[in-house]
Amino acid sequence: MRYRERVTEAICSEVDDVLTLCLRNGPDQVVEFLFWYDFDAHEVVNRDGMVGYEAVNSWRLTRRDLYLEYDARSAARLGFPRLHQLRLELPDQQFAAVRAGLVEIIGTACHVIERGT
Repeated sequence: MRYRERVTEAICSEVDDVLTLCLRNGPDQVVEFLFWYDFDAHEVVNRDGMVGYEAVNSWRLTRRDLYLEYDARSAARLGFPRLHQLRLELPDQQFAAVRAGLVEIIGTACHVIERGT
């Protein structure tokens, strides 16, 4: 069985041309994504505040499981496995916000979205 981190809350906001998507498990941040519109670039931030620039090579959302593939350098810097698996245990409205946020933030990467619960 593969290890999947649990996500129970998602916060999506946009301030000063920066779109932010924070995935949390209770009070603890699991991962945060930022998209800088001015630079057309994304950042990934781990729970310790380490930043990986353009870190996600590809992603997939299958039912309620999110798979993020990082490049080797970013995975090591962030302390994440190359294939980071998250279980999104979110209400439908937050799940939809995550899906829309990921398309906006890292939409240029290869991705597959499958609908389901």
